[in-house]
Amino acid sequence: MDLSGCTSSYPRPALERCIRDKRLLNLLDKMQQRKDIIDANIEGLESCPFCDFMCIFEGDSKAFCCQDTELCGIISCRRCHLGSQASRLRR
Repeated sequence: MDLSGCTSSYPRPALERCIRDKRLLNLLDKMQQRKDIIDANIEGLESCPFCDFMCIFEGDSKAFCCQDTELCGIISCRRCHLGSQASRLRR
């Protein structure tokens, strides 16, 4: 059975009844939020190539400074997306 073209979704209460693991539900929520943000086509929106952090850029800065210093904090190139642990922002 091929469901690749299906656009239906499960109601939240049904998911909560079937999925007892709160961590998994939180992960599903984060994935849905990320999809909703990307689908909004916000002008200037860019994401860190190393984590899920997103921000809106105004201007022509060449560096993406991830503000999620707890999990990432990597400074990367906005064009080629290269970065390194050596460029981590100080906590």
